[in-house]
Amino acid sequence: MRVEAIYVSPVKSLALQRLEHTMLGKHGIVEDRRFFLISDKARLVTQREVASLTQVRAVFTRDPDALRLEFPDGRVVEGAPTNGEPIMSRFFGTRDVEGFLVDGPWDAAMSAFAGMPLRLVRAAKSAFDGFPVSICSEASIAALRANSGESSIEERRFRPNFYISGCDAHGEDAWIGGRVRMGAAVVHVAMADPRCAIITHDPDTGERDMSTLKMIAAYRPMKSKEVNFGVYAGVETPGEIAVGDDVVPL
Repeated sequence: MRVEAIYVSPVKSLALQRLEHTMLGKHGIVEDRRFFLISDKARLVTQREVASLTQVRAVFTRDPDALRLEFPDGRVVEGAPTNGEPIMSRFFGTRDVEGFLVDGPWDAAMSAFAGMPLRLVRAAKSAFDGFPVSICSEASIAALRANSGESSIEERRFRPNFYISGCDAHGEDAWIGGRVRMGAAVVHVAMADPRCAIITHDPDTGERDMSTLKMIAAYRPMKSKEVNFGVYAGVETPGEIAVGDDVVPL
């Protein structure tokens, strides 16, 4: 098995950026979900609320820090994201995430694009949902295509950090509770990845275009009401990972 692709979204819910190699730290990929957007009530805003966020591409580099936002009309906003005042933001109505308001042109640009007041926040650690790493396999995507008859389905719809090849369809589920080495890093696979309505949206436009949740449930019936696809993992041993690296269950 091997790593076929690595994906990150430096600002949570914005377009995915594909990497050839990265460093996986204790809080996830160093470039992934370092920032997130909140409403004027300090609540997380994602594609659930503003589906078109996926049309904005964010590029984040470190040493020195630089953040670039590329909008679909060609407009670019970039600069050094400077930490402002600390803030606690509500995620999914269930937990508070520590961060810092970011000084600069980001708020005005994102608010104008979204048509609602937005603030950019830098996460104190990372803005992941439940676990810092998500994984799905080429074979699982192929199984969904075959069972649904939708040949255009691609992995970006599921926003995985690591897209792997060489296992059986949904073979990643067998790793739950175990450890997996990817490149120089080791992750602990914690649980199946419970999916939400975002996977029914086109990954480029954000428009709802496919009944993906129903397609998965039709051939993968679950005892619970969750629709699972891929797995979540925590980081046991940080390390570098590159496209082409081996994936080895331990």
